[in-house]
Amino acid sequence: MARTLSAQIEAILFTAGGPVSRKIIEKRLQVAKENIDDALNALKISLEGRGLALLEEGDMIELRSSPAVFDALQSFSTQEFQDEIGKASLETLAIILYAGSITKGDVEYIRGVNSQTALRTLLLRGLIERKEGLDKRKSEYQATTEALAHLGVSSSHALPHYEEFRNALIRVRDVQSKEPHTQKEEELWTT
Repeated sequence: MARTLSAQIEAILFTAGGPVSRKIIEKRLQVAKENIDDALNALKISLEGRGLALLEEGDMIELRSSPAVFDALQSFSTQEFQDEIGKASLETLAIILYAGSITKGDVEYIRGVNSQTALRTLLLRGLIERKEGLDKRKSEYQATTEALAHLGVSSSHALPHYEEFRNALIRVRDVQSKEPHTQKEEELWTT
């Protein structure tokens, strides 16, 4: 049981991507505190010598990269940030800059391709930020001041042909929102 519970907790922590309270895990898994403690100890032991570690601070627990792999991660992220962001990311950034605020679905509709990797790249570099809506599927992305500073403009209104491109994007979004979609397509546009 402890091994199965340990695997469940590992999956929860991985999916959460941040700290989770023990009480939430107890409540969601409907398991006693003692069983949670045993499962966490088993998880800690199974992670020894690996790239992940279990961090505990008070009631909060989190799955993070192990301190032993810090140098490898630092080298990886340094190299990733030195590389050019690429055409897909530049297209995505331009759409976001001219749109002002836009959902992932609208970016993908405009580009005609999946834009998850481009959005991730821009988020990691601090060039865009994600604003959570009430419905998480309707989160919107907007450019950061870092992106504007990187481009050497004080506002998106200072971008070349701002009004022309912004109005074109609004028209495309209006057309997209009026098109009939199957339920599956609707879910794709809103994730």
